[in-house]
Amino acid sequence: MAEEVRSGFVDVDGGRLFYEAAGSGPAVVLVHGGMWDRRMWDDQFLAFAERHLVVRYDVRGFGRSDPPTAPYRNHEDLHALVRALGIERFVPAGLSMGGSVVLDFAVEYPEATAGLVVASCGIGGHSDWSQDVREAWDREDAAIEAGDLAGALEGQLDFWTPPGDDPEVDRRLRGIAFDNLGIYEIPDGLVGRAEPPVIGRLSDIGVPTLVVVGERDATDIHRMADRMVAEIPRARKVVVPRGDHLPNARNPGEFNRAVLDFLQEIVP
Repeated sequence: MAEEVRSGFVDVDGGRLFYEAAGSGPAVVLVHGGMWDRRMWDDQFLAFAERHLVVRYDVRGFGRSDPPTAPYRNHEDLHALVRALGIERFVPAGLSMGGSVVLDFAVEYPEATAGLVVASCGIGGHSDWSQDVREAWDREDAAIEAGDLAGALEGQLDFWTPPGDDPEVDRRLRGIAFDNLGIYEIPDGLVGRAEPPVIGRLSDIGVPTLVVVGERDATDIHRMADRMVAEIPRARKVVVPRGDHLPNARNPGEFNRAVLDFLQEIVP
């Protein structure tokens, strides 16, 4: 029997967030990466809803959520979302930008965090990026400066999730990303982070934490995954074979198995 999907908008300070929810049981909230929207979780949303109440939403400025017009913080938006939905305690699960958001959430709202899943992500306050990553961002900035927004996005996609073995997956990921091309038109500097930065607060995260990284992801992401495992007291790492920066899409079978097994352990 297919899970019923509920959807709607939740008011946050200065706008609205669009969400979808399905299933019942212990709650899990999925937070997407910085070039996509809630649809990047298509391989997880209903699969996870067979055992859990699963919520996925569009971060401010992405998908069907309102673009920001004033300073805001994504982890505060996440808190407003779950409060509006009547969820008191849950497992935040984020990938890439979403992983950084749920790390911020875990240190700022520990009472609401039942466990944590972080995938393919940086850590708030980290600045020691490799030359390869810095050059990729420099090329992106140059394309934006030249007015070539499509070229800026294509360059980032090629760097973080280059075409793989499945053309249909490539088409879907790029389609979602280009649907969100408007993120390049949002003024810089509006989004805030947890203060002090998470980089110095990892040891404060007291809940069980699963750190997921794709086998083929950038060396920087692997280094940060290792740092999280070393400093978060109850963290462990899973490497997804054949996964790049989007292991949930490149190898959803292995990704889902790892996450669902972890969730079964901590919120049976």
